[in-house]
Amino acid sequence: MNRPQYFLSSHVFVCAVELHWIILDVSRDKYLCIHKRHFAQRGPQLHGWSGAFEPTDCNFDEISCDAIELTTDLLQQEILTQDPTRGKRTDAVKIPAATAAFNSRRAGPNRALQFRYAPAFLLASTRADYYLKRHSFARVTCAVDARRHRKSERRQMVHDESVEALLFIFNALRPIYPRDYLCLFDSLALIEFLAQYGLFPRWVFGVSADPFCAHCWVQDGGFVMNDTLERVFRYQPIMSV
Repeated sequence: MNRPQYFLSSHVFVCAVELHWIILDVSRDKYLCIHKRHFAQRGPQLHGWSGAFEPTDCNFDEISCDAIELTTDLLQQEILTQDPTRGKRTDAVKIPAATAAFNSRRAGPNRALQFRYAPAFLLASTRADYYLKRHSFARVTCAVDARRHRKSERRQMVHDESVEALLFIFNALRPIYPRDYLCLFDSLALIEFLAQYGLFPRWVFGVSADPFCAHCWVQDGGFVMNDTLERVFRYQPIMSV
Protein backbone atom coordinates (compact mmCIF):
# COMPACT_ATOMS: atom_id res chain seq x y z
CA MET A 1 0.00 0.00 0.00
CA ASN A 2 1.46 3.34 -1.01
CA ARG A 3 1.84 5.97 1.63
CA PRO A 4 -0.13 9.18 0.99
CA GLN A 5 1.98 12.07 -0.24
CA TYR A 6 1.63 15.59 1.04
CA PHE A 7 2.81 18.90 -0.34
CA LEU A 8 3.53 22.23 1.28
CA SER A 9 0.90 24.74 0.23
CA SER A 10 2.31 27.34 -2.14
CA HIS A 11 2.01 30.13 0.44
CA VAL A 12 3.95 28.21 3.13
CA PHE A 13 7.69 28.21 3.93
CA VAL A 14 9.58 26.07 6.43
CA CYS A 15 12.99 25.75 8.05
CA ALA A 16 14.59 23.72 10.83
CA VAL A 17 15.79 25.58 13.91
CA GLU A 18 17.39 23.66 16.78
CA LEU A 19 14.72 21.28 18.10
CA HIS A 20 11.86 22.65 16.05
CA TRP A 21 10.53 23.25 12.58
CA ILE A 22 9.25 26.77 12.01
CA ILE A 23 6.43 27.25 9.51
CA LEU A 24 5.62 30.63 7.94
CA ASP A 25 2.10 30.89 6.57
CA VAL A 26 2.35 33.98 4.37
CA SER A 27 -1.38 34.09 3.62
CA ARG A 28 -2.15 34.52 7.32
CA ASP A 29 1.07 36.34 8.27
CA LYS A 30 1.53 33.71 10.95
CA TYR A 31 4.35 31.53 12.28
CA LEU A 32 3.95 28.03 13.74
CA CYS A 33 6.51 26.16 15.81
CA ILE A 34 6.46 22.34 15.69
CA HIS A 35 8.68 19.87 17.51
CA LYS A 36 11.17 18.38 15.08
CA ARG A 37 10.36 14.77 15.96
CA HIS A 38 6.65 15.08 15.15
CA PHE A 39 7.26 16.87 11.87
CA ALA A 40 10.05 14.47 10.88
CA GLN A 41 7.84 11.43 11.38
CA ARG A 42 5.73 12.68 8.50
CA GLY A 43 8.84 13.68 6.54
CA PRO A 44 9.01 10.70 4.14
CA GLN A 45 5.44 11.45 3.09
CA LEU A 46 6.23 15.07 2.19
CA HIS A 47 7.13 15.78 -1.43
CA GLY A 48 10.76 16.87 -1.68
CA TRP A 49 11.71 15.86 1.87
CA SER A 50 15.48 15.48 2.10
CA GLY A 51 15.56 13.77 5.49
CA ALA A 52 18.47 15.93 6.56
CA PHE A 53 16.83 16.80 9.88
CA GLU A 54 15.34 13.46 10.87
CA PRO A 55 16.09 12.35 14.43
CA THR A 56 18.34 9.28 14.27
CA ASP A 57 16.07 7.29 16.59
CA CYS A 58 12.85 8.08 14.72
CA ASN A 59 10.81 4.98 13.78
CA PHE A 60 8.80 5.84 10.67
CA ASP A 61 6.88 2.55 10.80
CA GLU A 62 5.33 3.58 14.12
CA ILE A 63 3.97 7.03 13.57
CA SER A 64 2.82 8.55 16.84
CA CYS A 65 -0.69 9.76 17.54
CA ASP A 66 0.75 13.26 17.91
CA ALA A 67 2.19 13.11 14.40
CA ILE A 68 -1.12 11.87 12.96
CA GLU A 69 -3.03 14.61 14.77
CA LEU A 70 -0.47 17.16 13.55
CA THR A 71 -1.00 16.10 9.94
CA THR A 72 -4.76 16.47 10.26
CA ASP A 73 -4.35 19.89 11.83
CA LEU A 74 -1.92 21.10 9.14
CA LEU A 75 -4.27 19.91 6.40
CA GLN A 76 -7.18 21.75 8.01
CA GLN A 77 -5.09 24.93 8.24
CA GLU A 78 -4.04 24.47 4.58
CA ILE A 79 -0.38 24.33 5.59
CA LEU A 80 -0.23 20.95 3.85
CA THR A 81 -2.23 19.80 0.86
CA GLN A 82 -2.66 16.56 -1.05
CA ASP A 83 -3.36 18.45 -4.26
CA PRO A 84 -0.12 18.77 -6.28
CA THR A 85 -1.55 21.69 -8.27
CA ARG A 86 -1.82 23.72 -5.05
CA GLY A 87 1.40 22.54 -3.43
CA LYS A 88 5.18 22.53 -3.75
CA ARG A 89 8.26 20.70 -2.53
CA THR A 90 9.32 20.74 1.12
CA ASP A 91 12.52 22.64 0.45
CA ALA A 92 14.32 25.09 2.70
CA VAL A 93 15.00 28.51 1.20
CA LYS A 94 18.36 28.74 -0.55
CA ILE A 95 20.20 32.05 -0.48
CA PRO A 96 23.93 32.82 -0.59
CA ALA A 97 25.57 32.87 2.82
CA ALA A 98 26.09 36.37 4.16
CA THR A 99 29.77 37.27 3.86
CA ALA A 100 29.85 41.08 4.03
CA ALA A 101 27.72 43.92 5.31
CA PHE A 102 27.39 47.63 4.65
CA ASN A 103 29.52 49.72 6.99
CA SER A 104 27.38 52.71 7.94
CA ARG A 105 30.30 54.32 9.81
CA ARG A 106 32.25 55.04 6.65
CA ALA A 107 32.19 58.56 5.28
CA GLY A 108 29.53 59.14 2.67
CA PRO A 109 28.27 61.91 0.38
CA ASN A 110 28.08 65.42 1.80
CA ARG A 111 24.84 66.77 3.23
CA ALA A 112 23.99 68.87 0.18
CA LEU A 113 24.15 65.79 -2.06
CA GLN A 114 22.14 63.75 0.45
CA PHE A 115 19.18 66.11 0.28
CA ARG A 116 19.09 65.85 -3.50
CA TYR A 117 17.85 62.31 -2.87
CA ALA A 118 15.24 63.37 -0.30
CA PRO A 119 12.28 63.20 -2.75
CA ALA A 120 13.18 59.63 -3.74
CA PHE A 121 13.64 58.67 -0.10
CA LEU A 122 10.30 60.18 0.95
CA LEU A 123 8.51 58.50 -1.95
CA ALA A 124 10.00 55.12 -1.00
CA SER A 125 9.13 55.54 2.68
CA THR A 126 5.60 56.71 1.94
CA ARG A 127 5.04 53.76 -0.38
CA ALA A 128 6.35 51.27 2.18
CA ASP A 129 4.17 52.81 4.89
CA TYR A 130 1.09 52.69 2.67
CA TYR A 131 1.68 49.12 1.49
CA LEU A 132 2.13 47.76 5.01
CA LYS A 133 -0.94 49.58 6.34
CA ARG A 134 -3.32 48.95 3.44
CA HIS A 135 -2.25 45.62 1.96
CA SER A 136 -1.77 42.12 3.33
CA PHE A 137 1.68 40.72 4.03
CA ALA A 138 1.11 38.16 1.26
CA ARG A 139 0.25 40.83 -1.31
CA VAL A 140 3.25 43.00 -0.40
CA THR A 141 5.80 40.18 -0.54
CA CYS A 142 4.29 38.80 -3.75
CA ALA A 143 4.54 42.22 -5.43
CA VAL A 144 8.18 42.65 -4.37
CA ASP A 145 9.05 39.15 -5.58
CA ALA A 146 7.31 39.62 -8.93
CA ARG A 147 9.02 42.96 -9.57
CA ARG A 148 12.44 41.60 -8.69
CA HIS A 149 12.03 38.70 -11.13
CA ARG A 150 10.68 41.03 -13.81
CA LYS A 151 13.30 43.77 -13.45
CA SER A 152 16.48 42.12 -12.18
CA GLU A 153 17.10 40.42 -15.53
CA ARG A 154 17.68 43.83 -17.06
CA ARG A 155 20.39 44.91 -14.65
CA GLN A 156 22.60 42.95 -12.30
CA MET A 157 23.57 44.60 -9.05
CA VAL A 158 27.22 45.50 -8.65
CA HIS A 159 28.58 46.38 -5.24
CA ASP A 160 30.47 49.52 -6.06
CA GLU A 161 30.77 52.98 -4.57
CA SER A 162 27.48 54.11 -6.09
CA VAL A 163 25.54 51.40 -4.24
CA GLU A 164 27.37 52.16 -1.01
CA ALA A 165 26.53 55.84 -1.47
CA LEU A 166 22.82 55.08 -1.86
CA LEU A 167 22.83 53.00 1.32
CA PHE A 168 24.61 55.79 3.18
CA ILE A 169 22.10 58.36 1.90
CA PHE A 170 19.12 56.21 2.91
CA ASN A 171 20.48 55.89 6.46
CA ALA A 172 21.31 59.59 6.66
CA LEU A 173 17.79 60.59 5.58
CA ARG A 174 15.95 57.98 7.66
CA PRO A 175 15.44 60.30 10.70
CA ILE A 176 13.34 62.69 8.62
CA TYR A 177 10.58 60.08 8.17
CA PRO A 178 8.47 59.85 11.36
CA ARG A 179 8.12 56.11 11.82
CA ASP A 180 9.60 53.72 14.36
CA TYR A 181 12.63 51.75 13.28
CA LEU A 182 11.21 48.28 12.55
CA CYS A 183 12.85 45.72 10.32
CA LEU A 184 9.74 45.16 8.18
CA PHE A 185 9.19 48.82 7.34
CA ASP A 186 12.85 49.77 7.03
CA SER A 187 13.66 46.85 4.75
CA LEU A 188 10.69 47.54 2.47
CA ALA A 189 11.47 51.28 2.37
CA LEU A 190 15.06 50.52 1.38
CA ILE A 191 13.86 48.12 -1.33
CA GLU A 192 11.52 50.81 -2.70
CA PHE A 193 14.32 53.39 -2.58
CA LEU A 194 16.83 51.19 -4.44
CA ALA A 195 14.20 50.21 -7.02
CA GLN A 196 14.10 53.83 -8.19
CA TYR A 197 17.73 53.39 -9.25
CA GLY A 198 17.27 50.04 -10.97
CA LEU A 199 18.51 47.92 -8.06
CA PHE A 200 16.48 44.92 -6.91
CA PRO A 201 18.03 43.02 -3.97
CA ARG A 202 16.36 40.22 -2.02
CA TRP A 203 14.15 40.67 1.02
CA VAL A 204 15.19 37.90 3.44
CA PHE A 205 13.14 36.66 6.39
CA GLY A 206 14.75 34.66 9.17
CA VAL A 207 13.72 33.00 12.43
CA SER A 208 15.32 31.77 15.63
CA ALA A 209 13.97 29.65 18.47
CA ASP A 210 14.17 29.41 22.26
CA PRO A 211 12.79 32.04 22.47
CA PHE A 212 11.14 32.42 19.08
CA CYS A 213 12.06 35.56 17.17
CA ALA A 214 11.51 36.69 13.57
CA HIS A 215 13.54 39.26 11.65
CA CYS A 216 14.06 40.49 8.09
CA TRP A 217 16.78 42.29 6.17
CA VAL A 218 17.85 43.25 2.63
CA GLN A 219 20.58 41.24 0.92
CA ASP A 220 22.15 40.94 -2.52
CA GLY A 221 24.28 37.87 -3.05
CA GLY A 222 26.27 37.59 0.17
CA PHE A 223 26.14 41.33 0.84
CA VAL A 224 23.85 42.43 3.69
CA MET A 225 22.64 45.96 2.99
CA ASN A 226 20.88 47.07 6.17
CA ASP A 227 22.11 44.93 9.03
CA THR A 228 25.23 43.45 10.57
CA LEU A 229 26.63 39.99 9.96
CA GLU A 230 26.59 39.35 13.69
CA ARG A 231 22.85 39.89 13.83
CA VAL A 232 21.77 38.04 10.68
CA PHE A 233 23.86 35.02 11.71
CA ARG A 234 21.44 34.58 14.63
CA TYR A 235 18.62 33.75 12.23
CA GLN A 236 17.87 30.83 9.94
CA PRO A 237 16.46 32.09 6.62
CA ILE A 238 12.91 30.87 6.03
CA MET A 239 11.81 32.98 3.04
CA SER A 240 13.41 35.22 0.42
CA VAL A 241 11.52 37.36 -2.12
